[in-house]
Amino acid sequence: MCESSFYQLFQAFSGTWRKQSGVKDKKWFPMISTKIYDEIVEFIAKANPEQVVNFFISPQSQERVELLISKKKEGNLSEEENNELEYFLVLEHIMRLAKARAMKHLSQAA
Repeated sequence: MCESSFYQLFQAFSGTWRKQSGVKDKKWFPMISTKIYDEIVEFIAKANPEQVVNFFISPQSQERVELLISKKKEGNLSEEENNELEYFLVLEHIMRLAKARAMKHLSQAA
């Protein structure tokens, strides 16, 4: 998954998804079925394990996340920015799991 694909996935999950789905509870993530979550992680990990392991967000995206975290610590985060940060954290968690699983696939293939 290239950086632009990850960014598009992030954008798709941001406010648009929440508005269209009608989800109002910010803690919707725990409601996602563990099986579905696992299937997504497995798909990403198997797609191209080397690319998954070597993936990092762009420096611009990293700066944005750092800004959001800083604003949150200061208590200056808007609701929209908070939603953006929450979605990033969900995607980051998925990528961490996918990277761990991809490393496992690579070690088994060796």
